[in-house]
Formats: sequence, C-alpha cells, structure tokens
Amino acid sequence: MESVAKTSECYTLMTSLVAKDEDALKELYDRYSAPLYGVIIRIIRDDVLAEEVLQDCFISYWKKADSYDSDMSAPFTWMYRIAKNKALNALRDRDARTKRMAEANPIKDVKSEIDYDIKGLVSQLDDQDRKMILLSFYQGYTHEEIQEIESIPLGTVKSRMRRALKNLRVLTSPRIAILLALIYPYMP
Repeated sequence: MESVAKTSECYTLMTSLVAKDEDALKELYDRYSAPLYGVIIRIIRDDVLAEEVLQDCFISYWKKADSYDSDMSAPFTWMYRIAKNKALNALRDRDARTKRMAEANPIKDVKSEIDYDIKGLVSQLDDQDRKMILLSFYQGYTHEEIQEIESIPLGTVKSRMRRALKNLRVLTSPRIAILLALIYPYMP
C-alpha cells in the first residue's frame, strides 16, 4: 500500500515538474539522486564526471518534463533511462577525447619506445627483482601491499625494491637511467 502511495506521489511530482515547480524538482532530487548516481557511477567509474552527469540529468528532467508520458513508464524509469543514456554518452565522449589526446601526443612514440625497452630489461632481471618491479610498477601495488602479498617484512620489500631498481639501472641505456633517476631520485 505504501509503494502505491509513493508511486502516486511521484506522478504528482512529475505533473508539478511539468508546471515548472522548483519544489517538485528539489523533492525528486532528494528522493532519486542517490539511486541515479549509483547507476551513473557504475557506468562511468569517475566521481567527478558522475556528479556532472547527475547534475545534467536533473537539468534535463527540468527542461524535458513535458516529454514524460505516464502511460509509457513510471517516473523513476523515465529518469533512469535518461541517466543511463547520459552516462553512456559521457563515457563515449571521455573515451573519444582520451583517444584524440593520445593520438595528438608527440611524446607517445618516445614513451612507448621506453616502455618497450624497460619491459625487455625487466625480463633480464632475476626472479626476485623482476617480481618486485612487476608488482610495484606494472600492477600498481604499494610497498605495504607487496609486504602482505609476499608475507615478508616491509623493510625487506624496500630493500628488494631498491636492489631491483639498482640492477635495472645497470642494464639501462643512459636515457632510461635518467627516467629511473626521476622516479626514484633517492637511490645512489
């Protein structure tokens, strides 16, 4: 019985929204911003962009309220579809923008050459050194996380990482050695 009353209230809010009642928009925001944000964030996986898309959704609800047809769907379903479509469009736009930036990046060729060189050099390290480099740089684990994964003391992780970087530096060309020095300037 309660859900019928809430649904009836939603239809009333949508009718008020068509009449450009700001209080109706505020009430819809209070009721539905959290679940709609959940839909958006699952698609986009970026808090800042998800908040922008959510705001854009409510602007659209305000502007397009007269396009809502109660015979076609419930108010939340209508809002959900708009939110999902805007999230997918934002994701496509972001991916296209990232791709254009990557294509326009003159440093990209040098970076991929260096990445290739480093990967080749890492493969020349002994198993322990290679594992430290792979866990830290390629898989993104912190020293503390590596400590838990390897079940070794934190000081040992740091010592092994230092040794692995030192051994990697010995194998590198001067250009890559400079990059490693920038990443870990405290190494001797």
